Amino acid sequence: MLTATLPLIILAPPRGEKILDKQVAVKRILLPTMLLIKIFDRDNFRSRKNRFDIINTVSIKIIIINTNILKMSALLRKYNLFMEAKPLLGVSLSTGVCYGMGDYLAQYIERSQARRDTTSVRRLLVFTGFGTLVAGPIYYGWFNKLKKVPNLIERLVKYNETRFLARKFHEHLDLAIKNNTLDKVSFQTFRRQFQNNFNRIDKPIIRSKTVLVVKVYLDQFVFSVAYPIFFMISTTMLMDLTDPKTKFTYRTEPGGQVKITLAPVAESFQNGWKNVKDKFAKIYMTDCAVWPLVQMANFALVPEHLQPVFLNCVNIFWNTFLCYVSQDGGH
Repeated sequence: MLTATLPLIILAPPRGEKILDKQVAVKRILLPTMLLIKIFDRDNFRSRKNRFDIINTVSIKIIIINTNILKMSALLRKYNLFMEAKPLLGVSLSTGVCYGMGDYLAQYIERSQARRDTTSVRRLLVFTGFGTLVAGPIYYGWFNKLKKVPNLIERLVKYNETRFLARKFHEHLDLAIKNNTLDKVSFQTFRRQFQNNFNRIDKPIIRSKTVLVVKVYLDQFVFSVAYPIFFMISTTMLMDLTDPKTKFTYRTEPGGQVKITLAPVAESFQNGWKNVKDKFAKIYMTDCAVWPLVQMANFALVPEHLQPVFLNCVNIFWNTFLCYVSQDGGH
């Protein structure tokens, strides 16, 4: 890490200074390189011939490393700007790529286990298309909903405090009527008595930890329950309906209208539902072991517009598991 970042500091001129001489640039990179070599390779450095060979080799490697780092940082900067400008498109494309990679890895595992001879291009296209056209927009919409969690918590706090104050005020009135002291009832006195509750309605204080916990719970007990069911039914139906062996039958009505029988669709849905009943428990138990910690780090540390991207990076391995299990790998 030191040798990779040092030339960036060395070659950068001091503020207001321009590098006009090539010798200055050479000194800026060679002198610290010589210092590093003296520290880590003293024996070979004593020979004059070895000295220049080592300096030349190390300097070139450092320049190549830093060039690659600068290229990567430029690409990441462009990707970040693209995600901010077109988040739906960015999330959809990223999800499609990750689903495709996940299915390819799942098929690689199946081939290594001698359960498959070749890679199924049809299956790869089905999962890539599903990730791009279906899963990506779903992730985008779900994370947009999670952004509104603080507002949801504020509304819940206001609603709870309002109900509490209404109940207390009714009790206050009932007590005044019972004691025949209704003339002494004052809303100002009531407000002073419950000032803290009124303050929570006017300006609710929502802690970041509360928001984080609510997001993780919603993701784990709402999205992580519904999405795998939808995923298994949808991908099973797509695989069945795109199979060349699946044949749709047509019949002509008396009026000349041609109708397609939906028997293959109903059968593929039943296959998907059977897949859910057989494998959902295994998938959800694994989900509970993996995703709460991942999402806690995601919501706490990653900027909001990049949270679906972080999710997709982890999803490469999760999708490998999903594709493997959903396509008969869980038996």
